[in-house]
Amino acid sequence: LIKKEIKKVKVIDISSLNKKIVTKVNVKKEEIGNDLFADLIAVKKIYKGPAIIVDIGTVTKVLALDKTNAFVGANFFTGLDTSKKALSNDTDALPNIDLKMQNKVIGKDTYECINNGIIFSLIYSIEGFIKEYKKILGKSSKVIFTGGGSSLIKNKFKKDIFNKYLTLLGVYYIYKDNK
Repeated sequence: LIKKEIKKVKVIDISSLNKKIVTKVNVKKEEIGNDLFADLIAVKKIYKGPAIIVDIGTVTKVLALDKTNAFVGANFFTGLDTSKKALSNDTDALPNIDLKMQNKVIGKDTYECINNGIIFSLIYSIEGFIKEYKKILGKSSKVIFTGGGSSLIKNKFKKDIFNKYLTLLGVYYIYKDNK
């Protein structure tokens, strides 16, 4: 084991930096999370709109970027771990489990019932949002997945783009745009 000590680290807080993106939402820019801005700006720079961004973390976020690369809205709902914790913490009978992608929808034991219920409810929610977003943004809208939970469901969305570094790239672009 080699141990290196890092003595000089420059921490950049992007919250005060200018985020170069048009917003067409009913909230002030200060109320929009930096992670959302990072995802939006990375997609604007790399893929261009119209685009649907699905960021699966503690919270699942489905963001809409229109053909002019403006942020036009979003939906938030529970992420995989949040759903898992709710079931195990808020009930007496259901255990905390490790989630794994299954090829079957119907669970045959407690583990499969919890696992499949959490994973497939997320998949079906995302599919529904994508369908509705495409009615508004256009059928040719790109769908970009990111976030820690996206790797678990990526085989169900093979035609779409997966970029596990999207948020980090967005932070980089925000920083770079402000230099």
